[in-house]
Amino acid sequence: MFPHPNHEYARNMLAESLEGIISQRLIKKREGIGRVLAVEILIPTPAIRTLIKEGRINQMYPIMQTSRSGMKTMNQSLVELAAAGLISYEDAVNNSPIPEEIIAKMHKVKSSIDM
Repeated sequence: MFPHPNHEYARNMLAESLEGIISQRLIKKREGIGRVLAVEILIPTPAIRTLIKEGRINQMYPIMQTSRSGMKTMNQSLVELAAAGLISYEDAVNNSPIPEEIIAKMHKVKSSIDM
């Protein structure tokens, strides 16, 4: 979108102006009636802003996974919903941006859902 010489400028502008990112997905309920919200939340902490400025976007996901500042990955949300019995295992996997991660995490909670 920006010419290569302007990438650094664009990253700096984004890092300084970003207030947060929320990604939402409505997943059908396990009973089949209605939908439930799965959400991913990115909060621009100083560490996130630094990664954006430096172009190290691929390192943001682990920070989101371990953050205590209100961030949440889509997979964390999907696992929570499946563990609570609100969505099926299959819907969790099918709506995951990283299905392999969901499969690994769901093995830990599979006793609480009907696979």
